[in-house]
Amino acid sequence: VALAYDLGTPNAALAASRNSPYPAGGPLADWGGSKGGVNGFPKQIVSGTLAPGSPFSVALDQGKASSVAFWVIGLDADFLPFKGGVLVPQLDKVVGPLPLNAAGSLHLTLTWHAGLPPGQTIDMQWWIPDLWANPLSASTDAHLVQP
Repeated sequence: VALAYDLGTPNAALAASRNSPYPAGGPLADWGGSKGGVNGFPKQIVSGTLAPGSPFSVALDQGKASSVAFWVIGLDADFLPFKGGVLVPQLDKVVGPLPLNAAGSLHLTLTWHAGLPPGQTIDMQWWIPDLWANPLSASTDAHLVQP
């Protein structure tokens, strides 16, 4: 999907997105940054209310079958060049390697942290070693989560 605004307007921009499943104004936003691999562009979907102590889920799909993935989580965004793509989250926490199933998927159900201050943003992105990607890794879009 591509959207262009007239350059004569204050909102002049060109935006492109492969995966924007979240409604505007909600706690989730897709920041882009995906990098294709053997199964195309991996997808990350976060769902739940994100209320302190409540369950939420993270689904990773279209990764490399029977591979592993690394979940990068940051309290801010850095947008750093990384392995031919963009590492969107600040590098605060790396979880993994976590195994992907034969379909290249991993679905997690977790509990949202109760100690985050109101308005704290969190960025999440998955990176997957993939010999078909250039240079040798694929990544999901990154998601900004603001509880």
